[in-house]
Amino acid sequence: MRIYKKYIWITGICLLLTGIFVWKHTESPETPAAADYDPVMVIRQINDQAENTADSCIYMHSVWQAGEDIISVTARDSKLGVSLSDVEIQIKTGSGKLIKKQINECDPVKNIWITDLDHNAKPEIILCSVCAGSGAYGDVIIYQWDGHNLNTLNLPVLTGSADGKDYMGHDRFWIENNCLIREFVLYHKDDANADATNGQRRITYTLKNSKWHSTSRDFFIKKVQGLIRRTKNKLD
Repeated sequence: MRIYKKYIWITGICLLLTGIFVWKHTESPETPAAADYDPVMVIRQINDQAENTADSCIYMHSVWQAGEDIISVTARDSKLGVSLSDVEIQIKTGSGKLIKKQINECDPVKNIWITDLDHNAKPEIILCSVCAGSGAYGDVIIYQWDGHNLNTLNLPVLTGSADGKDYMGHDRFWIENNCLIREFVLYHKDDANADATNGQRRITYTLKNSKWHSTSRDFFIKKVQGLIRRTKNKLD
């Protein structure tokens, strides 16, 4: 039995070293570059306030200036409980017109971003949320303001797609190089919810002509580390 365990450990170490070599010598997908022209709209944050607990956002208020328009987004706990948020978007245009949008009972909002990812002078309002519960499934609600209307910009559906294979929540979102980034751990069929061992995936979303385009990358080294951990758990 000791010889068998030793053999398993040696095999695991070899796989790890192989993974490191492949990772070091494989050209990783590049994050799509920002547009090669200057932004046509200046966007700046004017005010940002938040009151949080460990589990929820009690109150979040963010105010941005986009060109001549002032965009205000307020998220607070829903009256139905802390596992849901109510969101109000207000836009005061340069001409003095007031536009309002109400979103009730969505997953708790964790971040608010206003940006112009494709530099078309139509800013995106991005609400990042995470559902209550151990799965911590993330989502984003995205609107594009064209100066007259708020238009929905849904991300490509993850469930049932190739990018959604082995996905079980635990998302992270952020904005980088004019792209929206989504990252999550991958699950092996025998994994417990708190112990994903099948690697990690990062999806990069770029916006062009108000349409999303995506590329994804799996982190091979994380997959090898998970394989070694699964093997060790079976032997213990």
